[in-house]
Amino acid sequence: MFYHSQDRQSCQPCTPACPPPCCPPACEPILTIGTTITGEPGTAAEVTNTGTRCNPVLNFTIPRGVTGATGATGPSGGPTGATGATGATGPTGPTGATGATGTDGAAGATGATGPTGPTGATGATGTDGAAGATGATGPTGPTGATGTDGAAGATGATGPTGPTGATGATGATGPTGPTGATGATGTDGAAGATGATGTADTITVRNTTTGEPGTEASVTDVSGGPNHILDFVIPRGFDGTDGATGATGATGADGAAGITGVTGPTGATGVTGPTGATGPTGATGATGATGATGATGATGTCSCTCRSKGEMVVNGGMESFTENIPTGWTANNPALVSKVGQQGRVHSGNWAVNLKDHAVLYQDIAVEAGCFYQFSFFARGEGSQVGFTAKVIYLNAQNQQTDALTIQVRQQDLVTSNRIFTYFRGITSAAPTGTVTARIQFTVNADGSQSMDLDDVSLSVD
Repeated sequence: MFYHSQDRQSCQPCTPACPPPCCPPACEPILTIGTTITGEPGTAAEVTNTGTRCNPVLNFTIPRGVTGATGATGPSGGPTGATGATGATGPTGPTGATGATGTDGAAGATGATGPTGPTGATGATGTDGAAGATGATGPTGPTGATGTDGAAGATGATGPTGPTGATGATGATGPTGPTGATGATGTDGAAGATGATGTADTITVRNTTTGEPGTEASVTDVSGGPNHILDFVIPRGFDGTDGATGATGATGADGAAGITGVTGPTGATGVTGPTGATGPTGATGATGATGATGATGATGTCSCTCRSKGEMVVNGGMESFTENIPTGWTANNPALVSKVGQQGRVHSGNWAVNLKDHAVLYQDIAVEAGCFYQFSFFARGEGSQVGFTAKVIYLNAQNQQTDALTIQVRQQDLVTSNRIFTYFRGITSAAPTGTVTARIQFTVNADGSQSMDLDDVSLSVD
């Protein structure tokens, strides 16, 4: 049999001298989980009882895991990107007019360097360091203090204890008498029977979970007494710091050399130098004797058929139009041909002709067999993706064709700068026997709405 004091701070075994009112049924502790605190890494775990022996309240302090080791060094970065290609070669500038020899024109500027290739991708981040080890279990908390002894019972009279008389009415409290002399110690009474064993609470640890770094540790009593089932959450240590940056990857191989940049336009003809001073006039020699008059020669004859006829193209300057078509010319589709007069889009005069994608513009001119012809014109692209084919084609009386000259410019190679035209010139092959007509013809190929401006077309006997 047990009893407990009035403040329930301790449980003590009953003795025969224990007054019956002090002996309730056996003391059965009631266990309560209090606070759960996350301690610093490396400190000891701790469990303290802030309750009583009969009503314990357990407070847990569980240290956070130490910071993980530094991660391994990340792999090297990717190779340096290849060098970008040099810009496309521009078309040749027009040949300057022939005149007196002057100083050489300045060399055209070198084409712009192509853009630098993209930078290689950044190397992958090093893997996270391993999770820190779980801190060691702290020592068991100290045993609670022993409760105070109950008050000593009065010493009984020597001899067997008589039966207890009926309790009389409580009399008025008299004055306290003097303390009597200590009586002789009585013999120990017989030991009381052993009380029934009380049922103790049980504790079972069910789950231990690793929490995220920086979160609080916790202990949860999922069932309550008397059979407590506890779940622990212990945070793992913070990840280690990132590993050092990997060494720079090897430099990638140089990209292929780009093609030569755009050729600058031909420099202007130098200024004619001043005429040298006239030398002194030499002395006049003596007049020689007059020779006899020679016989008159026979009158000569000219058999040359390829005499110059001047300009042979009708309206080569594109200054006259019938609706959209230059007068004297024929187009495959009038909707693809138009006149333009904006500043920077005319080579000379007031107008030029504009040819869109798939436009064909031509003119037939009477020529003589056996002759060579000089063909020239000025052109510019209205957009960067414009190309063309210019031809001189000989035709006989049966309209059978013979190619005499072809000038072809690919897309991207035709100059597109405002106010700048490219001059094209070529000499045909000799017109074969039976030729009666030469056809000069332009065919344009361009992306989308891009087009070509054409002006000052010429054909003459070479």
